[in-house]
Amino acid sequence: MNKKTMCAALITFALCVAALTGCGGGNAGTGDNVGTGGNDAVTKAPVKSGDASAVSANAVTVKNVEELLDAIAPGAELVIAPGYYNMSQYINDLYATEGDAWNAEHQYVELEDCYDGAQVIVKNVKNLSVSGGGAMGDTEIVIDPEYGTVFTFNSCSGVKLSNLTLGHTQEAVCSGNVVDLIACENVELRNMDLYGCGVIGLNCERGTGDVFVYDSVLRDCSDGPISIYGGAGKFEFRDCSFTGSAGGGYFDGGGRSQVGFYNCVFDMYETYRWKYAEDVETENCTWDDSIASPDGEYPDIEPDGEYYDFEPGYAPEALPENLTEAPLDMELYGDTSWWWGYDLVNPDTNESIDMPSGGSAGNVTMYLRVDGTGVISGYYGDRSIPFLWETDSENPAKLSLTTLRDGNFEITCYRVEGDNPDFPVWLTLRTPDALLWMY
Repeated sequence: MNKKTMCAALITFALCVAALTGCGGGNAGTGDNVGTGGNDAVTKAPVKSGDASAVSANAVTVKNVEELLDAIAPGAELVIAPGYYNMSQYINDLYATEGDAWNAEHQYVELEDCYDGAQVIVKNVKNLSVSGGGAMGDTEIVIDPEYGTVFTFNSCSGVKLSNLTLGHTQEAVCSGNVVDLIACENVELRNMDLYGCGVIGLNCERGTGDVFVYDSVLRDCSDGPISIYGGAGKFEFRDCSFTGSAGGGYFDGGGRSQVGFYNCVFDMYETYRWKYAEDVETENCTWDDSIASPDGEYPDIEPDGEYYDFEPGYAPEALPENLTEAPLDMELYGDTSWWWGYDLVNPDTNESIDMPSGGSAGNVTMYLRVDGTGVISGYYGDRSIPFLWETDSENPAKLSLTTLRDGNFEITCYRVEGDNPDFPVWLTLRTPDALLWMY
């Protein structure tokens, strides 16, 4: 079995396990609060005497999505009544019918198109507190769009989230995260359950720092529980569980971020990513026993006793010369095929050129799903490009990609002639800028 086929098999296996073990969400009580709008009055939440987790006397209880979004403001302390809330049932129609007008009336919340629906952006808020009522798991918030993020916080500080379960209604692979923190500081998450479907459970980027996560679960995501890119400050995780994801997540290091895990539990892929990571402090953590690294640098993953080299950065030494156009057999990879960038070239001269937004072609990733969707990441910097694809009726070796705002791309599939090549299938991704070789 070649490396790409094994990688796809591992990812597919992990996703199947996630689906069987609760990828679809928690078991939040629904009660009467399944809704989306409503005119229930906003009332003061009671303070429980002697309860260490009691909310303050200034907190207000909201009973539906409309009240929640309308109440977001600097200094607000919000308690969401126990229940199961599908935000999409409210915000998708709202955005489609009066999105611009609604956004103009809300200074701190914005509804944004996310390709297959709408998502919520909380922006420029200081000292906002949002917590779920009842016991942990009693308050669950979900969205339908697989390309959307459940909550994005942009340029916020002093945000506190607690006692909430967040995820997507979609199962298996999503293209959006669960929580995005963009240019945020001093953020606290406590007693949270962030679950897949979601690419990343907690994504931190663009100068985000001083993020503290306590007693929380980050699970069953397609790329991993955590991503830290361009961080600036501390990232501390205490008494947290990272399980069931099909990847370990990302951390770019760079010296501006200080990451620490204390009394945390890690599954296989999560162990692989974080146990031996540089610039990461760990203390009293529980790791997956199947991950072992004698040299402390690049461990091997050996599921079911079968060796698989999962060393990061493994790439072809050169572009094969014996390439022949051939249809892409998605059955080789299960539901999803994953691809990595190799070289960006001028399509007329085949000479290597610079990436449009800097960086390296090796940082570009793409996945194609059998349902005709996919995502390209890393081509235009940090921005992801969701797309729809279909096979060209005149040439089955070509795929036509339709994006929302980046024009139309094209993929040509190639198979390497010869016996047992390490990388038997290659792609060219034709963009408006250039031609990207992928393997």
